[in-house]
Amino acid sequence: MLPELWKCGVFMKAIVQSPFALERAGIVGLVNQVWPAADVIAASDRAELSTHPRWDEGVDLLVVDWRSSAIARDLMESFVFGENKSAPVVVVFCDGPDLTATRNLVALGAKAVVPLCLSPALVAAMLPFVVAGGTYIPPSVLDSGSEGQPFMAADGGGMTPRYRGDDPAFNGLTRRQREVLRHIANGLSNEEIALELGVTLNTVKSHVSSMLRALGVKRRTQAMRMLSDRAPVH
Repeated sequence: MLPELWKCGVFMKAIVQSPFALERAGIVGLVNQVWPAADVIAASDRAELSTHPRWDEGVDLLVVDWRSSAIARDLMESFVFGENKSAPVVVVFCDGPDLTATRNLVALGAKAVVPLCLSPALVAAMLPFVVAGGTYIPPSVLDSGSEGQPFMAADGGGMTPRYRGDDPAFNGLTRRQREVLRHIANGLSNEEIALELGVTLNTVKSHVSSMLRALGVKRRTQAMRMLSDRAPVH
C-alpha cells in the first residue's frame, strides 16, 4: 500500500507493542492522530497479540518498545526476516539509544529509532515521514560517530549500514554475496532482492544460504549483528 494513500484515509493496519499500558495507549493515540482510520492492535507481547484474529496479516506499521527487547526482537525478526509477507515499517522506541544500540536496531530492520524522551508532537511528525520512506535516527546518536564519521550514509530515501570492503570478516564473500548482504542490511526481503538483482527467488535463496555459510552463521539476523559490529565504511 502506497504511503501517500494512507494520508487520504485508505485503510491502514498497525501493531503497537509495549509492556507499559499507559505508553501503549499514548502511542496508539499518536497513530490515530496521524491516521484516524487506522486499525491499531495494541498488546504487551506476542501472546496477547495472538488473541486478535489474523493479527500478523497486512500490517503496515510495527511499533515496538525495546525495553522488552526479547519480545520486540522476536516481532522484528518475524516481520523483517521471516515468512510474513506484510513487511511493515518498523519503529523502535527505546530509552537513551547510543551508537551501538542504534546501529544494531537499524541492522535488524528499524526505520526509526526513537528516544522515549521525544515529544509527542515530534513523534507525530516523524511517523508519516518514516512511513513515506524516510529514516529517523536521533541527532545525538549521529553526532557521536567515532572520529567524526557517522556509521551510516545517505542512500536514496534512507540510511544504509555499511561495512569495510577489506574487512577480513567478509573476505570469504563473493561479489554477489556482498550485494545480497547489503540488500539484507537495507531490510529487503528475498523477493525484493530478486527484483533488485534481476534473478529468480531460488537464486537469491541460494546466495543467502552460501553467504551465511561463508560468514559462519545460521540466520540472517546473526549476519546483521555481525555487520553492525564492523567499521562503518564501504
